[in-house]
Amino acid sequence: MKERIQFVDTVPHRNVFLESNLLVVDEKNVFIPIGNQPPNILLTQSPKIHLKELIDSLKPQKIIADGSNYPTLVRQWEETCKREKISFHNTYTDGPVQLAINL
Repeated sequence: MKERIQFVDTVPHRNVFLESNLLVVDEKNVFIPIGNQPPNILLTQSPKIHLKELIDSLKPQKIIADGSNYPTLVRQWEETCKREKISFHNTYTDGPVQLAINL
């Protein structure tokens, strides 16, 4: 791990992990709310999720969509985040995101 990640917490699903407060949701669209800290959510590989329900249940700080997602889905997610007043970051157009890791 050359990204200076110092701590990784894993859960028993191969497609979901929590890295400090980063929850990754991929095309299998499985997620498990863990911990008491609102997560940052990374959407990758075009998961077919109902983003408003995910926002309502997890109360994330930020939603991040990486470049592997379909552009139409990313636009829908961005609109949902605007309506829900959640910070949204599209790595395809906005570049990499830096998150504060609370260790």
